[in-house]
Amino acid sequence: MPDATASPWLISLPIPLFLALGVLQFALGIAVAVRFRRGKSQIVASPSEWFTCERESQIQELVSRLQTLAQDMAGDLGSYQAEVSEIATNLENCSRDADTGSQIVLDFVTQILSANVKLQKRLESMEEQIADQGLAIAQHMEDALTDALTGLPNRRAFDTALNQRLSEWNRRGTHISLALVDVDHFKKCNDRYGHMAGDAVLKQFAALLSETVRGMDLVARIGGEEFAILLPSTDIEEARCAAERVRTAVAKAKFHHESTTLRMTLSAGVATARLEERAHLLLGRADQALYAAKEAGRDRSYWHDGRQALPVFGEISAPADPDSEFATIRDDLRRRVAEVADG
Repeated sequence: MPDATASPWLISLPIPLFLALGVLQFALGIAVAVRFRRGKSQIVASPSEWFTCERESQIQELVSRLQTLAQDMAGDLGSYQAEVSEIATNLENCSRDADTGSQIVLDFVTQILSANVKLQKRLESMEEQIADQGLAIAQHMEDALTDALTGLPNRRAFDTALNQRLSEWNRRGTHISLALVDVDHFKKCNDRYGHMAGDAVLKQFAALLSETVRGMDLVARIGGEEFAILLPSTDIEEARCAAERVRTAVAKAKFHHESTTLRMTLSAGVATARLEERAHLLLGRADQALYAAKEAGRDRSYWHDGRQALPVFGEISAPADPDSEFATIRDDLRRRVAEVADG
């Protein structure tokens, strides 16, 4: 390439080149970020929660298309640079010829501007494609961390958040508590009313949990009818109160499916992280408390003190709503009698 003093028209040329290189860097950045995030997530999550083959294939395809776009752009830039270099060289040679007229110079300038316009259009098209691919990848990443039925974070997202909060606890001494909650007698609900009713209950249950906890808390669905509530900046006393607040809200709520009204309860197990405690140990203690709550009759909250599981507020003599199953049967009978009468 000749220097800028020999060809003053080339002063404006770096602008589209900088734009092209910026778009190229953006495309490669998205590809690298997606691959890095996938690798990092696989370290945190259990193998059972990795991407499905179909979703992983989709993301790999999107990354491959971005890389192809980046390669095409690099090729376009190479061709563009070669073309401009040739034009500039010819222009420099002609400028040294005293007999060269202004029309020849104008023609060369027009060729340079035409090359700029062609590259600019190509860059704009690639920018749109890259933006679309970026949005698609972001959507796939979000789907990979979201439970399809309830819209809550899934086990993969929960594991990541739990490890992050435990790191903060060990680094800064910020309390972190965990509550595991399980819908009581959910299998009976499915057997009696069908899986559609069960799905409706889980959706409403998830919404109720989200409404009952604080905005800073994380509610996740980590199993079929099992949910986890991550309680940052929360000591054991506050966590016990939170578990009881959630349990009471569910016991008082009515769940609906079509014309059927269902009454449900939950069992909860609570534990607060200890210094240097790993995620699986905290989960294990909360799970032991949850199991104790079920063994004690369900519709209860238990907490783990590091040695054993104990009732949250002393032993509860009976569930909050012992006639909940009877009420469900009664409401169903009333509905059927009404249907017969109307018929």
